[in-house]
Amino acid sequence: MASPAERRAQLLEAAYRTWGEPAGWISSIGEVLTGIRVRRMEEDAPVDFGSNSRAIVERIVLRVRASEVPRPAKGDRVEILDGDGGVIAAYLVADRPQRLRFGMEWKVEAEEAI
Repeated sequence: MASPAERRAQLLEAAYRTWGEPAGWISSIGEVLTGIRVRRMEEDAPVDFGSNSRAIVERIVLRVRASEVPRPAKGDRVEILDGDGGVIAAYLVADRPQRLRFGMEWKVEAEEAI
């Protein structure tokens, strides 16, 4: 019987296989990681301005397995690839990455790269 950690890893593998997109990760120091998969999504984020005002804006969030990208950092470039290896979207990591529960995944806020 598989341990809870092994079951979590299997579930995470299935999630990335199903919903993940092929990507390349280029660190801010030039290290290139290929053959990875990221999960791309949009989340609502509250933004306060003024003394009593708040707006809800959408932000782009990328999730990547810690086993594929061990040290993501602000300024890294993430390229979402098509089946032929062409870039269909590019993002820059905009904020400090967050290690998610159980330490198996990173969550990064991203902005579209120019």
